[in-house]
Amino acid sequence: MNVEALKAAIRADAEIFAEKIARQTITAFAEELKGLVTPGGPAKSDACKIEGCPKPVVAKGFCASHYQKARNKAKAREAKKLEAANGEPAAVPA
Repeated sequence: MNVEALKAAIRADAEIFAEKIARQTITAFAEELKGLVTPGGPAKSDACKIEGCPKPVVAKGFCASHYQKARNKAKAREAKKLEAANGEPAAVPA
């Protein structure tokens, strides 16, 4: 076996070893994360930040209904700002 063939064999073995180590590391990390992160959003145990609302969090600390109410209030405030700036009634942005 010549030197170049030996180098190529060592490179191939090193690549296989590196891939194996990477897979093991990723698997170990994923196992550590299990239970800490809920795919697709916050942990299901989080309740809405509105006092007395037991519904699960959907976005920005609110349940779906309270988040929608907060968005609607923000849209109304923005419409009032536009109305004041332009001096004429403004449609509520969708």
